[in-house]
Amino acid sequence: MARGVRRLINLPYCLVILAGTTASADFVRAPVDAWVPTIDTVKQIEGQIVMPPGARPLQEYTRNYQGITEGDIGHQRHRIGGQFILGGDRQIHLMKVFDIHLGQNCSVVFIDFDLDENRLTLSECKGSN
Repeated sequence: MARGVRRLINLPYCLVILAGTTASADFVRAPVDAWVPTIDTVKQIEGQIVMPPGARPLQEYTRNYQGITEGDIGHQRHRIGGQFILGGDRQIHLMKVFDIHLGQNCSVVFIDFDLDENRLTLSECKGSN
């Protein structure tokens, strides 16, 4: 594990997004299903990722990805959540749920990609300065 990175409990990625943003009560109550994304989908997403200010280049991070479906039938959103940890093996890891890590400065970066809109909706550093 990279220096300065703290490991937290295993939680669905959507809780991390909520911790860093303001969300409506409807979003908070929406049912969530986690799934493993495909490598092809993740590689397409990586071509669109803009790292946040203060972050290192994407290839310097170990990249964990999970798929998320939220909402009710007929009103579902499909997303890819990513957690990038500076250092490590610097490879892509596909999983249903990943352990949440917090770091210092930009040693941990979180992204959220909306597959339905084909756009990056979140790219931010998590942790203390």
